[in-house]
Amino acid sequence: MSLQLSAIAVEVNDEPWAIEPGTCAFTEGFGAALVRAASTGGEGTELIFARDISEAMSMIKFEVPATIANVERVRAVTAGLGVNTVQLSANFGGRSFSRTMTQGSVVNNPEVNIGPEGTIELEFKGNPVV
Repeated sequence: MSLQLSAIAVEVNDEPWAIEPGTCAFTEGFGAALVRAASTGGEGTELIFARDISEAMSMIKFEVPATIANVERVRAVTAGLGVNTVQLSANFGGRSFSRTMTQGSVVNNPEVNIGPEGTIELEFKGNPVV
């Protein structure tokens, strides 16, 4: 039996953040796989595999409610280039899941959506998650 990841805990710089449900996503940070064919003569080919290391970084994104406290927290983490640690974790039915990104930076320009259901989207990029 497999359990769907649906509720995730998010910590930024060891501080728990309450996030909007269904808004968290991440990449492992391996970089894109490149596959090409090389000729072996006649009609033969051999596949050549490589990784695009220019993309070897992770991304973690999520949305938080647009509260006064979150506006200040978003401002603080956005100002810190390459110094943020973001951790995702979950525990479902006795099984655990976690990923941690170090040297993270907020790469979007967070927009504060004001209103009763307003949110702020954050997107971090940093070292590949472990």
